[in-house]
Amino acid sequence: MILLQISTLLLKNYYTKLNTTSEQTKSMDKNKLKQWALFAPVIGSSLFFILTIIAMFTFSGGNTFDPTMHGYSFFNNFFSDLGMETGYSGESNMVSSTLFLLATLFCGLMMMPYFVLIPSLFKTNKINYTLIILGSILGFIAAIGYIGIGFAPWDKSEASLSAHMFFVYLAFPITLPVVICYVTAFLRDKEFPRMLSYVYITMGIILVIYLYLLFFGPSSGTEVGRIIQVVGQKVIIYSEILTFWIQGYGTSKFFKNKKKIIEKV
Repeated sequence: MILLQISTLLLKNYYTKLNTTSEQTKSMDKNKLKQWALFAPVIGSSLFFILTIIAMFTFSGGNTFDPTMHGYSFFNNFFSDLGMETGYSGESNMVSSTLFLLATLFCGLMMMPYFVLIPSLFKTNKINYTLIILGSILGFIAAIGYIGIGFAPWDKSEASLSAHMFFVYLAFPITLPVVICYVTAFLRDKEFPRMLSYVYITMGIILVIYLYLLFFGPSSGTEVGRIIQVVGQKVIIYSEILTFWIQGYGTSKFFKNKKKIIEKV
């Protein structure tokens, strides 16, 4: 009888430890998944940068004012030209367009896990949580817009051009309220790194300038106007890519450090 009781106690103890270990493992796996989701923009923005650079080198050539020009011009070709099915020269642009499509797809998709997970870091404050939720919903829509830009080559047809411009006018303007929501919540939170807020603020200022150019700036139908629009587009896109990279890295690191502090307490 005594042996039976001892055996029962040992088995209970074993299963209790087993369940505790199992719960800890699940918790660790969940935290790793969260950390990966917050880090995903680093992967997406890095892939966008690399793939678009390669796409520039494989571009079939030409621009509106000089169809015979060799290669891609940083000052005369829009990013969207990389996605053309046929270059200005009349040659196939399949390699460049495929790379551009993949670049926009990876960038947009890799932002989505970040938008889904970041609200969980702000649950302790109702206002901040609401702001982050709103920013994330709008961010999700913006991400779809950026993906759509790559999937709708502007030179394919009139319908494709209309779709392309719809996604352009969706993605860039809607990114501004995302920045406003995030920055407000970041600055209200005493623990969140201030540097990440300042990065978003800088990008927001650049975005406002670009939106002014996009809607009220000189026409890209003139040589000078095209250079202004092309350079302005590249400045904002590279600013966004750099911002997404910093945000992904910084938020992931913040989450990791916060978990370490909680575990020590």
